[in-house]
Amino acid sequence: MGEYRELLETIREKDRVILSTHPHRWEKNRVKATFNIYRFKILRYLARRLSSIGFLKKIMSKFYFLAKKV
Repeated sequence: MGEYRELLETIREKDRVILSTHPHRWEKNRVKATFNIYRFKILRYLARRLSSIGFLKKIMSKFYFLAKKV
């Protein structure tokens, strides 16, 4: 709830505010939203750790390249 208060204070202080969101990540259920946030953080952590291994870095970089092209 504190995040919302900070957001409202920022909006009131500034003349202009740009809000950028990802609608495909919106969830109506708070449990699902929290789960998705933690899932993303865990996967990001694992990807960083695995990319330090030589052959896995090569494999992961190919998937990253393909994802950027799409």
